[in-house]
Parts: sequence; structure tokens; C-alpha cells
Amino acid sequence: MFVIGITGSLSTGKSTVASMLAHKAKGINLNADQIARRSLSKNGKSFSGVVKLFGKGILSAGSIDRKKLAKIVFVDPKKLKALEKIVHPVVDQEIRAVLKAANKTNSVIVLDVPLLFEAKLDKVCDLVVVVTAKVNEQIKRSGKNLGLSELEAKNRIAAQMPLMEKIRRADVQIDNNKTLNQLRVQVEKLWKKIQPELSV
Repeated sequence: MFVIGITGSLSTGKSTVASMLAHKAKGINLNADQIARRSLSKNGKSFSGVVKLFGKGILSAGSIDRKKLAKIVFVDPKKLKALEKIVHPVVDQEIRAVLKAANKTNSVIVLDVPLLFEAKLDKVCDLVVVVTAKVNEQIKRSGKNLGLSELEAKNRIAAQMPLMEKIRRADVQIDNNKTLNQLRVQVEKLWKKIQPELSV
């Protein structure tokens, strides 16, 4: 088993890089945001705890409205921490269960985790990749893809570990400030570097 951890910041292109690498490796792509979303769904493991903590005002038609929840937690670090205390153990448990099942196999596991270092999941990775972009690019992309205002984007960026710290702690940096093709070229180069380690 070879585990590649992909991290970055808001709209830097983490998931794009993770899916490209998982496709090349014919591996398993574990997306922490998707696991967190499932845990917040009506039958999810985090649903009742989050509703109990934040109240029924975060619901729309009986489901957690993630936009309402985001507006509360990304302006209040204490509330964000409280949310993370409920959701993160669920995400961590699911990721570790997959890793345990894949142990002693030839699988390549790609972990797409925004809070990779904060969750200490970098410790289970053979290689950590940070995907970076300039702040103005992050704001532009998050507006286009997530419908965030400039202030909402800045609040989310500020709530995460600074990119410079992630660059310092990662093994590889991928710069995603330009075109999708240029991103593909960087991922291809990285994949070529990784392949010899897989045959060891």
C-alpha cells in the first residue's frame, strides 16, 4: 500500500489533483469533504450532534443546510472548532478503516484532506503533496465554483492553516495558478517520480 496525502487551501485544486493521481494509479480516492458531507446528511453519524449544538435554525426541509452552517462557523473560530470536534472523528474513522482494509495490498490510496496536518493524517502518508494557488485566484475560483463572496472566501482561507506552513511541511508542492493542462503536466511528472517507489 502506498498512501499519497493531498492538501492545500480553499479552491487551490486539491480534489482535481487527487482525482488525476487516483486515475493514473488506478487507486482509491478518499475525499474527506465528501465523507464529512455524508456524515451531515439526515442518516449520517454527525447529523444529530450538529443539530443539537447549532439548533434547528441550520435546517432546511429537515436537512442540514451547509450554507447556513458555514455562515455561522466561518466567522467564529470557537464554533468551527466545536463543529470539527463532531465531524472530524467520523471522517478520521472512515479513512483509517479503508487504510486498514487496504494494508498489505498493492493499492495506491489518495487522501484528499484539506486539514491533513491538523488531523495528523500526514503521519499515515508515504508522500504529502500540497496544491497551491494565489489568494486572488482562490477567491475568484471559490466565487465561480462555490458561489462564495470575497469576504466568505477570505474567512474560510483565514480559518485554515496558512499555505506557507503547509508548503514547509509537505514533500511536494504543485502550483495551480495557470491552466488545467499545466496542472496535468505537473501531476504527470509527479506520477513518474512515484512509480519507482511502488515497485520496491
